[in-house]
Amino acid sequence: MFSERRKKIVVIGGGFGGLSIVKSLRNTRVDVTLIDKTNHHLFQPLLYQVATAALSPADIAQPLRAILSGSKNITVVMDEVIDVDVNAHKVIGKIDRYEYDYLVIATGTRHSYFGHDEWETFAPGLKDLADALEIRRKLLETFEHAAKAIDKEHLRNLLTFVIVGGGPTGVELAGAVSEIALRTMLPDFPQIRRSDVRIILIEGQDRVLTTYHEELSRRALRSLNTIGVDVMLSTRVVNVDSAGVQIQQRDINSGELKNIIISSGNIIWAAGNTVSPILSSLQCSLDKFGRPIVRSDCSIENHPEVFVIGDAANFCYGLMSPLPGVAQVAIQMGRYVAENILRGAVEKPFEYKDLGSMATIGRAKAVVELGRLRISGFIAWICWAVLHIIKLISFRNRLKVLVEWMWYYVSFQPGARLLIPKFERKKSTLLGLLLMMLVGVAAPCLTSKSQTFNYEVFDTDMPPKQVFKERRERLLDSLPENSIAIVLSADVRNRQNDVDYEYRQNSNLLYLTAYPHPNAVLLLSASGIVINGRKFHEIMFVEERVAEKEQWTGTTAGPKETMQIYGLDTALAVNKLTEILNAVLKSDSTSSQGLPGQAPVAHAEHEIDRLFVAGWPTKSVPMTLLGKNMHIDKEIRKGLTSGFSRLQIVPQIDALVAMREVKDTAELRLMRKAIDVTVAGHRYAMSHTKPGMKEFEIEALIEFGFKSGGAEDVGYPSIVGSGYNACILHYITNRRSARSGDMILADCGAEYHGYTADVMRTFPLSGKFSEDQKTIYSIVLEAQDSGIAACRAGMQFRDPHRAAMRVVARRLIDIGIISDPVDAQRYFMHGTSHYLGLDVHDVGRGGPLQPNSVITVEPGIYIAAGSPCDNRWWNIGIRIEDDILITNSDPINLSGALPRKAAEIEALVGSAIK
Repeated sequence: MFSERRKKIVVIGGGFGGLSIVKSLRNTRVDVTLIDKTNHHLFQPLLYQVATAALSPADIAQPLRAILSGSKNITVVMDEVIDVDVNAHKVIGKIDRYEYDYLVIATGTRHSYFGHDEWETFAPGLKDLADALEIRRKLLETFEHAAKAIDKEHLRNLLTFVIVGGGPTGVELAGAVSEIALRTMLPDFPQIRRSDVRIILIEGQDRVLTTYHEELSRRALRSLNTIGVDVMLSTRVVNVDSAGVQIQQRDINSGELKNIIISSGNIIWAAGNTVSPILSSLQCSLDKFGRPIVRSDCSIENHPEVFVIGDAANFCYGLMSPLPGVAQVAIQMGRYVAENILRGAVEKPFEYKDLGSMATIGRAKAVVELGRLRISGFIAWICWAVLHIIKLISFRNRLKVLVEWMWYYVSFQPGARLLIPKFERKKSTLLGLLLMMLVGVAAPCLTSKSQTFNYEVFDTDMPPKQVFKERRERLLDSLPENSIAIVLSADVRNRQNDVDYEYRQNSNLLYLTAYPHPNAVLLLSASGIVINGRKFHEIMFVEERVAEKEQWTGTTAGPKETMQIYGLDTALAVNKLTEILNAVLKSDSTSSQGLPGQAPVAHAEHEIDRLFVAGWPTKSVPMTLLGKNMHIDKEIRKGLTSGFSRLQIVPQIDALVAMREVKDTAELRLMRKAIDVTVAGHRYAMSHTKPGMKEFEIEALIEFGFKSGGAEDVGYPSIVGSGYNACILHYITNRRSARSGDMILADCGAEYHGYTADVMRTFPLSGKFSEDQKTIYSIVLEAQDSGIAACRAGMQFRDPHRAAMRVVARRLIDIGIISDPVDAQRYFMHGTSHYLGLDVHDVGRGGPLQPNSVITVEPGIYIAAGSPCDNRWWNIGIRIEDDILITNSDPINLSGALPRKAAEIEALVGSAIK
């Protein structure tokens, strides 16, 4: 008799939701793998007390393995998930891959800086123990530094504490900081006066605790004021840097917005949340915060085996607004999903039982809301304390925290105020003397030429290097054994004289390595290349670092950094490229070609008869195989084949084209970001546009939105055409003054980490389409709808264009502009779709549409002056473009958040300045 295969359940995240479902599944007939990037469960509601030295980390955290010990069907794995392949039912971690029958994602949230991630350096958030310990260290060090401060203004800046965000976390932090600063620390530092300390809470809304009843918000505000917290309501943060916080307030008398700078070195961020980037790979609808919009059973659309719970989910089934991101929601969702998995079916939708909300504002002050019951003050504080002690994981934690709180209540002396310096291992005395001797000998020779700079990768949300490694391995698997492939970097483009354009890497090299600098070549060999006795399948050639050059143009990654940061097996100086290629192409498996000078000895494992080249050799990386520098053209191909008689030159790597056509989950995450930023830029421009603007002013508004969202550049030159310029397909001059009655055709896309969006809208400058403009607009919109409907896996690449063209031809006949369908090409003269990705016109094979490929759908009608039709239609140019993800079911409009319907566009245009 065969036993039924046990179901595999993978749970990502060991927070409240993840732990709830795992505990509900323990010792059942399923196998559960719990993945978390830490080894502990954190009781997050008390995290702020670790940050303010009231509790130690061990008081609110417990190892996951200890919590789940004795559960034979549960495996705990410490790994960081970097991707999810919902089609293959695989979770991809930095260490391993995990197959599943059911997947539960309970990753919670991180703090969000609303597109200004650079603020995190100066205003850390509070989401994990590392955040809490850093805030505590900085808070305690502040008083040590303040005790030695001489300058009064410097002292004031040191002791100004700013908390951004008036939600529960911000309010609790503000109260705790006030207590430790004014009640605990001041007695230990008699030289600091109470008037020197300032605690500021900034909230963008008109009250704190906006999710609570207004009366409780007022009570909380009064409590904050009584303990010395200065609360600034209806205040927007516009910048955070090393000097402090820049805020924007409306003047009570004049009503004008004014900017104020609060000097502070102690800023804590508690204003927003963002979700894990892996959620963008789930191929489902997301809300504006990036959370999957889950179904009634907490699963995602198209994948009933994938569940998202807790803060990471947008659950709004049957509700006026999504469920709040609180612990009880996650816990109840976890239990509900576990029951459904064990049952194998869904009996009823998830229903949340609201157990109330509570927040503490300091010693003996809190607010509690349970239905219509609203209490505050000491009684509320007792309720808050009892509930939080009960909810702690273990008896040991409960007892310890109870004792700590009782002591703190009586003495005002929290017990976790130790400052522990970072441990540094001391070098041995002999090694120290040796280093001193070396420095002494070298000192006379040291000049500015020996200065070096740290190499830093600024974009921390790039896919991990393992993703690029896997791409190279896939490409290697496709290469014949008797071939090698080279992928070359893009040229540095000179703008004029000694000024270059900003560098942008060749897309193939970017796709395979993420290496961003010029003068680089990737060499791939399926059978391997032996250099000095070691066999390599991939070799990266890069420029060596030169301090004098970096002083002028910035740091680059040399061979060492390329291997460490970008994960290449080996990296050599680019000046070795030609020598090694000569040796490899002239050798076979039984010979070894010695190279001149100090070059490595290299040979190929198999005789090479094919050379694949992705991106022909460029001016910056010449190939001198024939003794002179040449670009790849007919002459150099002829020279190569005559110099290496058996060598076949293949100018394109078909396997690489196929790989890039179908996006992996890491690519889709970056593309979604690029598209979201693009949508935001278009929205911003349309809402701020007014008659009289020049085309380049509208272009500036759009690109301001791109940069504000973190985009590095535009994916292509922005097209902003008004009036008759809208009938010019690739108009990029953008200098005309737009006039009332004109339509603006804006074709602009942001580039994010190499990936570009391509989005276009046509809108009336005055905010109202004329009847003739609206008629043509409705035709283009109908054509686009038909084109999008044809974007289905298995259909031909040209099918969306055929569908759109049929609509345009039929409707133009209906309104009398043409009489023969063939004449529609006069007014719709371009294709409807192209592939999208690392290039705006990305590579693709043009055959049947593949799932996870992204194409544009962009029909248009352009009736230039002088066209053979009634002149009432002249100078109407309209195009609508969106970016469409092909799936195994319905297509997904990735840029669909930008309005397309005429009425929606009219409502948006100028709305910010009306």
